[in-house]
Amino acid sequence: MPPRPSGIERNIVVSLWDFGTPVAFVHGTPVAFVHDEAAADTRDARVNANGRIYGVANSSDLLFWLDPDSNEVGQERIPTKAAMGGQSAAPSPYWGNEHIWQAAAQPRSVVIDGKARVWFAATMRGKVQTFGSAAGAGGEQPAFCKPGSSNKFAQYFPLVNPSGKQVARYDPTTGTIVQIDTCFSADHNQFAADGSLFFGQRDVIGWVDTAAYDRTGNDSASQGWGPAVLDTNGDGKITQPWTEPDEAVDLARDHRVSFGCYSVAVNQSDGSAWCAGGGSDRLVRFDRGSNPPETMKSEIFDKPSAGYDPPILGAHGVDVDSNGVIWQNWRSGYLTSFDRRKCKVLNGPTATGGHCPEGWAVYRAPHERAADAVTRFYLVFVDREGVFGLGKDIPIAPSPNTDALLALMPQTGKWVTLRVPYPLGFFARSHQGRIDDPNAGWKGRGLWSSYATYAPWHIEGGKGTKNKMVKFQLRPDPLAR
Repeated sequence: MPPRPSGIERNIVVSLWDFGTPVAFVHGTPVAFVHDEAAADTRDARVNANGRIYGVANSSDLLFWLDPDSNEVGQERIPTKAAMGGQSAAPSPYWGNEHIWQAAAQPRSVVIDGKARVWFAATMRGKVQTFGSAAGAGGEQPAFCKPGSSNKFAQYFPLVNPSGKQVARYDPTTGTIVQIDTCFSADHNQFAADGSLFFGQRDVIGWVDTAAYDRTGNDSASQGWGPAVLDTNGDGKITQPWTEPDEAVDLARDHRVSFGCYSVAVNQSDGSAWCAGGGSDRLVRFDRGSNPPETMKSEIFDKPSAGYDPPILGAHGVDVDSNGVIWQNWRSGYLTSFDRRKCKVLNGPTATGGHCPEGWAVYRAPHERAADAVTRFYLVFVDREGVFGLGKDIPIAPSPNTDALLALMPQTGKWVTLRVPYPLGFFARSHQGRIDDPNAGWKGRGLWSSYATYAPWHIEGGKGTKNKMVKFQLRPDPLAR
């Protein structure tokens, strides 16, 4: 039986709004699966104060919004040239043969910039078909991504295969959506201090220079990308030709490594980007240097392995605190921190993954037992500004199987549970903090999350139940109003 709230957990206030719709009314009646949400700029929680909360409907090509002050909701259709996916594989007890996943753009991973504009990943081109003659319009990779292009990143590391998702931006002041065709595939993302919006894919990390795009509107000139190459020869730079991932390390040359990048985070103090997940349990640091792509350099760090039952597996979310410590969650019920400052070696022939065990600390999720892995963390958010009220640099991760967000107190190793008791079925993937009024105490701030399940009709309430937007606040005592 779940324990009753105790201690500081008794002070938590949970407010809910219906968000989106049970059906999206676009092509028919598809269900609105809202993948994640954005409330503020993660670099500054005061951005978009008292503004709309945004969520992307992965199943129906919609950008939903909620105005929590007026309780109004709305939606914007996301344009795309992509073709809609196929029909359901089997009848549903809820929907029969009705096709409820009617999406072509399939937007994900929404974020807000310093001007309160909304950025997200979405497919804008036609999908390339591998059969017949039904190739989608615009599905081919742009020429500036390929060999022979004048683009300096294509000359350094061309990307020939079509990217899966590209980048879009919504401006609430004009109500317009613009699209940026990217050579790399876009998904989860995070802003750097200079306005670069980083994305990751398998073996490549890319970014959109939003300031350059504002000036030029030029897709090619406003993006960059590169591989992860280690300075294995220890000369302080990366030089071609390097050895490839399937080749043995040659200590006279640098070495490119294979990696996954389901989630990306940025160390705001030095501009480095960190990748985690995507089928790889390596943690990868990517430094663009002063003149990319020539100055790009990477480091890799292998996860802790010995002595953990169950094993630490399934890297997923990643974020960085204000001290540059990397916080990473795992689907096997662990949260880890990695402090690069503790590493005795960072480059050279021995810096190939297992060279910095001293940088890691491991925390087991609460209520887990040996051989269990019920927590199944998704993404992680570090409350660098102390928005919620537990202190600064508190890592908070959604725990879908426990109807809660879990906040770790790093100084003590203890956890605080932010549970949604009703309606049952709170399944969160992400969350963000926002300050609406810095002078209003707990009433002027909060954490924002959502019910991010594929099947909202399985939330308590059944068919017709809408997604929920959730605001968590921490009172100074249980009866404070």
